[in-house]
Amino acid sequence: MSISSINILYTSFSERLPGNIWNKYFNLLPDRMKEKNIRFQRWQDRHSHLFGQLLLLVNLKEFGYGKGSLEQVLYEPNGRPYLNADIDFNISHSGGEVLCAMTKGMRIGIDVEEIKKIHFQDFKNVMNPSQWRTINNATEPLGAFFKLWTIKESVIKADGRGLAIPLPDINIAENIAEYDNCIWYLSEIQTQSNSSAYLATSNKEVKIYFRCLDFYPRSLHLQR
Repeated sequence: MSISSINILYTSFSERLPGNIWNKYFNLLPDRMKEKNIRFQRWQDRHSHLFGQLLLLVNLKEFGYGKGSLEQVLYEPNGRPYLNADIDFNISHSGGEVLCAMTKGMRIGIDVEEIKKIHFQDFKNVMNPSQWRTINNATEPLGAFFKLWTIKESVIKADGRGLAIPLPDINIAENIAEYDNCIWYLSEIQTQSNSSAYLATSNKEVKIYFRCLDFYPRSLHLQR
């Protein structure tokens, strides 16, 4: 069985881009992406969206697509972006972290979540009884919750039906998840210590290439 490769690009931020640098990057976006970006109220959300599209642009270039490749991005009826039948990609962001995964010939979904205090009772409808037992019996229940949550999010993003999938119906065991007679293979992605990130793939045998990018002026690649 051949091994499929997945390219994961990562960036993080904690402050605003300088205005001139923001404008430089912003002008790389197609008009429809610019319009979506300016609808966000918080600067953090505008930066997360921009960085997601920049990571996508870099990934597309590395897969052989040209400068105008963002114009080719299409959307499924439920809003999931895609390029064509051969290339699949997925973007996720949370708490100043942004990830973009891309591959050929299979379906993928990626999710990252900042681990922060929550009221578990507010999320009773996202786990099944077995999963709640796992969380409650864990040494660190908060970490266990976010692990299962990011796995479920990665699966529904890979599947493509999004929140139309009942989250408690996603069964998780070891490094696989199952829903609607489909098996998804899971890989944990190491980012920052205060977050959880998982990748779901339709293929079992995969090779993951992970790389960090820095879009701030201190980054050398801005000078190239």
